[in-house]
Amino acid sequence: MEKFTASTFGELNAAEYDALHDPGTTQESVRLISELAGKGAILELAIGTGRIALPLAVAGHQVWGIDGSTHMVEKLRQKPGSETIDVRIGDFADVDFEEFVRHPGQEFLVVMQGAVTVHVEGREPVTLQQGDSIYFDSALGHLYASDGDNDARILVVCSAS
Repeated sequence: MEKFTASTFGELNAAEYDALHDPGTTQESVRLISELAGKGAILELAIGTGRIALPLAVAGHQVWGIDGSTHMVEKLRQKPGSETIDVRIGDFADVDFEEFVRHPGQEFLVVMQGAVTVHVEGREPVTLQQGDSIYFDSALGHLYASDGDNDARILVVCSAS
């Protein structure tokens, strides 16, 4: 097999993704994410066909997404309501949004594995390593992305106020 790239997964799976990847948990996942987000905006990494993002947008959330596969996003764009979602194609670490994500409340992020670069509006980007954390007013524009060759795992807690 050739090198596996950001678009390879979509090339191999886009046609059947929705049918094969809903083990009956989509509605519960959407309910939980919506509850946790409150009235806040949502950034979905690997937005794919919109299986999670579209119901969140219908529920009234502002949703942004990033995906490495044009094939997956083409499936998303065939669905009603997809025009309300701002989607970028590319590597999570390299995609620029026209605007930062903002929502009411406070945000706490801890890096469980790897490294993450956190961008908070009006401040210099900060790269956090495993065990590092950051806390900020989430009304300030912010974005974060995995930094380095390996995927990062993070835990994010957002308060509604």
